[in-house]
Amino acid sequence: MKLLLTLLLFTVYTFAADTAPIVNLSVAALDDPAQFVKTINIAIILTLFVLAPTLILMVTSFTRIVIVFSLLRQAMGLQQTPPTQIVISLALILTIFIMEPYAKKSW
Repeated sequence: MKLLLTLLLFTVYTFAADTAPIVNLSVAALDDPAQFVKTINIAIILTLFVLAPTLILMVTSFTRIVIVFSLLRQAMGLQQTPPTQIVISLALILTIFIMEPYAKKSW
């Protein structure tokens, strides 16, 4: 009985959820310049989100650190003992620490 009551409460809760706002990205029928600027800003932000991982790989020492950690893992004879996610996380943290002075100087 408790399980049935719980399921009923959760189904009512999902139907009561708010709907997501509709974002129109078409530029053909825009009369308001503010709407055009908003559309362009969304497109630029999405482009930056797509290109951010590529910039991290190309501009920083992230790739070199991952390669060194992978070689170190193989040299110690550990095939998959530190998982790749941990290797990538450590490389990302080290990259942040390495690039921090340059980011402060350029900002």
